[in-house]
Amino acid sequence: MGFLQTPLKFAGQRSLEDAPPRRMLARYKDPSAKRPPLSALLLGAAGLLLLLLPLSSSSSSDACGPCEPAACPPLPPRGCQLGETRDACGCCPVCARGEGEPCGGSGAGRGHCAPGMECVKSRKRRKGKAGAAAGGPEVSGVCVCKSRYPVCGSNGITYPSGCQLRAASLKAESRGEKAITQVSKGTCEQ
Repeated sequence: MGFLQTPLKFAGQRSLEDAPPRRMLARYKDPSAKRPPLSALLLGAAGLLLLLLPLSSSSSSDACGPCEPAACPPLPPRGCQLGETRDACGCCPVCARGEGEPCGGSGAGRGHCAPGMECVKSRKRRKGKAGAAAGGPEVSGVCVCKSRYPVCGSNGITYPSGCQLRAASLKAESRGEKAITQVSKGTCEQ
């Protein structure tokens, strides 16, 4: 027989017939121990599953229960500066997030950006180095204006972006002033 064809032997074993595996395992088995019936094992597993099921659904960031508008938290008394949007479940009205504010993620960091903005995820956040690992709410991105060029407002002021013009317009309207509109792209001619 060649090297690869020799059968394996246990330490101290003279031949393969000396120590069959069954005989070796019998030494470690407790003869007084009885196996529980299969029904008891299945019942125990089902009970454990029922206990863990609520924990998994409540920890899931995407789990939304039935929409109950009466349970929604109230909006600020003065309204939302950048307008309203719906929460992650699409149920409750929430204030839209502005430029530089956290968006996406879960918990308190979750939010939707105002119109004209998008939620941009940074590499650092994607790798999980921020947010939950740092002890804070998990945040997956920051609201950034889609248009990143200056615009001229109807009030003669140049704004760094259309989003900042819109924010200034909403702020003016909340004070009872006239809304600011975009007159042109680029800086205002003076």
